[in-house]
Amino acid sequence: MLIPVANNIADMNSVYTLNESGAFIWELIDGKRSAGEIADALVEEYNVDRGVAESDVNSFMSDMSKYLIINI
Repeated sequence: MLIPVANNIADMNSVYTLNESGAFIWELIDGKRSAGEIADALVEEYNVDRGVAESDVNSFMSDMSKYLIINI
């Protein structure tokens, strides 16, 4: 679950719930890893096709950017 915080106040009107793979991706977004590296980790952790992993990572990052949670 992600809860935006501004000025030390939680915005409970904008709570985001993540599934297991979304939480895994979120943990790896650190500004140092590329989307490709995160996709590689997703393939290793969940044994999914590389193309599916890339699509999932790109979609996740796009959604998080759209909601101003991350900058890409």
